[in-house]
Amino acid sequence: DKVRRAEFQIFWINHHMFIVFLGFTIPHKPDWALWFAIPALMYMYEKVQRYRRGSRPVILKEVRYIKPVLELRFEPTGMKFQDGQYVFLCCPRLGRMEWHPFTISSPEGDLFETSGDKKFMSLHIKVIPGGWTERVKQYLEIMNPQKAYPFVLKRRVGTELMIGKTYGVDGLQLLQVDGPHAAPCQHYKEYETCLVVGAGIGITPGSCILKSILRYKWRKKANPKRLYFAWVNRWINTIEYQWFILLLTKLFNRLGHDRKIGIVSED
Repeated sequence: DKVRRAEFQIFWINHHMFIVFLGFTIPHKPDWALWFAIPALMYMYEKVQRYRRGSRPVILKEVRYIKPVLELRFEPTGMKFQDGQYVFLCCPRLGRMEWHPFTISSPEGDLFETSGDKKFMSLHIKVIPGGWTERVKQYLEIMNPQKAYPFVLKRRVGTELMIGKTYGVDGLQLLQVDGPHAAPCQHYKEYETCLVVGAGIGITPGSCILKSILRYKWRKKANPKRLYFAWVNRWINTIEYQWFILLLTKLFNRLGHDRKIGIVSED
């Protein structure tokens, strides 16, 4: 675990030694190569697709930080997703081969039912001291030396200053995103009654689902009609999730308002 966290490149390269091992098995059993060819081609295709998808320009609009959780807000450039799905994130400055999965924490309604600068896709990432997440935070703070949050990134197009930035001063993409990818919880909207359980930072799909239901689905009388939500967390770690507690407060205030004016029923 220490090697995986401290020297991910060594960890990643060593685990791909299986390719050499499988290559040496072919001379011992030539017929086996026919069976191996199909999964090998599928594996290679998946890797090529990851780097193809990841090379798409991604505009990072805003960075927020409430210790120890970093929130990244992207401009959705042709990307569509469903509630509960996840993406792989890469910071080329820290290593082009290092991709880490993070659940999308914003609802799909933020893409289709908002306009202009309000459209965004967000990721909430717990910053672990000494890890990749902390190095990403430190890299982005090069453009935010005062460490003042929220931090809005800007780029110049001709003479116009626009919100969002794709490339750093080193000419590399700030971040690359591969996805979205399917996840089990994206099927929650197929049921009238749901039980959503999250633990620790694993609450991100739960926050996405809560926002989607309370902001959009119940206003349309859409499923799920009833939601049971459970969050498992150590009490001493509760302060680490101030962003989520603030989110709950805003959502329930909005729900109370919607019920008062009759947009959402009391049932």
